[in-house]
Amino acid sequence: MAHFRTPLLLLLVTLVSVGCAHTRSPIPTSALPKVPVEFEPIRIVTQTDDLIGLDAYDGDDLFALAYQAFDEQDFDRAVRIYDVMLEQFPEHPGCVPARFNRALGLEKLGRMAEGADGFADYAALVADSSPYDAAEAFIREATLRQHLDDYVGSIPAIQSAQQLAVDLDSAEAWQLRILAVMVGADEGSFESSEFALNRVRRELRRATLQQNERYPYTSAMVWYAAGELYRMRARAVSLDVVDDVDLLDRRLGEKAGLLLEARQHLKRSLVHRMSVWSGPSALALGAVYEDFRNDLLAAPRPAGLSDEAGRVYDELLAERTRQFLEKAAVDYREVLKLSESLRLEAAWVDAIQAALDRCETELVTGFTAQAGPLPKAAAPGDG
Repeated sequence: MAHFRTPLLLLLVTLVSVGCAHTRSPIPTSALPKVPVEFEPIRIVTQTDDLIGLDAYDGDDLFALAYQAFDEQDFDRAVRIYDVMLEQFPEHPGCVPARFNRALGLEKLGRMAEGADGFADYAALVADSSPYDAAEAFIREATLRQHLDDYVGSIPAIQSAQQLAVDLDSAEAWQLRILAVMVGADEGSFESSEFALNRVRRELRRATLQQNERYPYTSAMVWYAAGELYRMRARAVSLDVVDDVDLLDRRLGEKAGLLLEARQHLKRSLVHRMSVWSGPSALALGAVYEDFRNDLLAAPRPAGLSDEAGRVYDELLAERTRQFLEKAAVDYREVLKLSESLRLEAAWVDAIQAALDRCETELVTGFTAQAGPLPKAAAPGDG
């Protein structure tokens, strides 16, 4: 059995021994009008409509009904009413804010790609008349695309926001910088990206002390981004050197250390209890264990194993890595228990529950379950 002398079967106790988080999403509804905006009616549609609930309605009615549904957190109905409004009353002046609110509703539903497209459409409409609002929408679009791990796809939105960023306040300027930093991290510029995130954190802390103003949204965002940066760095550590035991041992230690750092940063994001970032941070917290396990299982077998020895090796590796799957399940259960205090929104609760179901299925059957789609769409405290 000398063939099995490899750190892949020893596994690092340090990663397994870390306890699950007790503290870690889609954008808040503060951009919605406080009361429905009054518009002049454009035309009347006379018919019985189950969605609308009226025999006759105009654009004003639809805008008010959609806002009411949104306020009641019936985001699906709100989005569908906005769709009717945009289709039947395309010239109504409320269609511009309706597009923003519709994108917001799509995000709340976990339909992140559609939400990102919606923010892009809204930004294009208001870029000339309201560059500040357009920049904000581009930032939201880029955030959703990065939740989908589409960092390349977020670049046009980031660049558009940068061109319009002259009037952005400090918090939004920091958010835009964080998004740009994560594009660099995705390209492998880990050290410079980490330096840039640390700089944003220092500026947040200094602003909090000097201005006596807290920035919980941005602070939660930068800690989440740091956690994702460490996950990226860990993924870049290859375990394909299985025949060089000493080198493999060093790489395992490096990967485990990076993933532990990721967990610590994600926990810091959770502490802020900002719903926009608690969801993706909570999901990523358990995914750290799954990352490590999947990388171990994907590593090549040591050279020279017979077919029988290879099968035994695979069985032992699956058995020894089971503990990481168990730890991920513990994390998912814990954050679900804390969903109310962490202010997790429904789309992220569903994604975390799906991750837990996947882990539990594999723990029972021994077969790797296919990961389902995330709400893709992966979000004031001092730094």
